[in-house]
Amino acid sequence: MHPLIALVDCNNFYVSCERVFRPDLIGKPVMVLSNNDGCVVARSKEVKDLGVKMGVPVFQVQQLINQHQIHLFSSNYTLYADMSSRVMATLEAFAPAMEVYLRILINLNTNSDGLEHLKANASMEVNFYSKCST
Repeated sequence: MHPLIALVDCNNFYVSCERVFRPDLIGKPVMVLSNNDGCVVARSKEVKDLGVKMGVPVFQVQQLINQHQIHLFSSNYTLYADMSSRVMATLEAFAPAMEVYLRILINLNTNSDGLEHLKANASMEVNFYSKCST
């Protein structure tokens, strides 16, 4: 039996982490900025839909920020590391072996039922324990 490989990606991770503590921002445009607040390093779906590209300098999208009332956050890497640890700890319950960067090796039945079970249950558990959307 060959192991199945699943890739788990948390949507807009830095933005999702910020929204854990600001649930009022769910569904609203949010950007996370680089260490010196000079560039965009994470964008919510709402900001992506406005056409804002990753890494763009903030001054180049200032008009959009004002026009669409985009909420800005400075990077908080301590928070993101903690939330990432929570996600990883939750996923460990579903996978006998994991690699860094949220790649998970699962040794379930080689049929698709195993992946469907993981997708349904792991996503629900990660949302519950870390409050980050997957």
